[in-house]
Amino acid sequence: AITVLLLADFWWLSGSKAGPGIASSALALVPLIIGTIWTVGCMTLLEIDINIANVIAIPLILGIGIDNGVHVIHRYRLEGEGQIETVLNTVGRSIMLTSLTTIAAFGTFAFGLYRGLSTMGVILGLGIAICFILSTILLPALFRPLEKMGLKL
Repeated sequence: AITVLLLADFWWLSGSKAGPGIASSALALVPLIIGTIWTVGCMTLLEIDINIANVIAIPLILGIGIDNGVHVIHRYRLEGEGQIETVLNTVGRSIMLTSLTTIAAFGTFAFGLYRGLSTMGVILGLGIAICFILSTILLPALFRPLEKMGLKL
């Protein structure tokens, strides 16, 4: 996951039309970081302890969850300022479908008899769903205020 983040940052900082700045890179991490924190909070509420079997869930959420933010920002840069509705109608639909299929696939683990595997399915389902929701609600809500502050996305 760290390698992917570093490669994405290098690409974004290289000056391509899809995202030439540190602000875009940092903004893509916002739903991921908040989503991971909320996932750990949900684990506490559901009384799910981290064990040797489900410890892999958090790195998987980081690896899968970063994509949503990157895709939303990429599409916003291509569409231009003020085109949030267009962004959500195009890429929002796509990341919704990919998130749902990933949740469905990992969600099957939740029905397993082995507690470690079943909790991993619950954690992954929650984490991916939370990252999707934050990428489609929180992230677009940040675009306009950040642009008014003078940040180029």
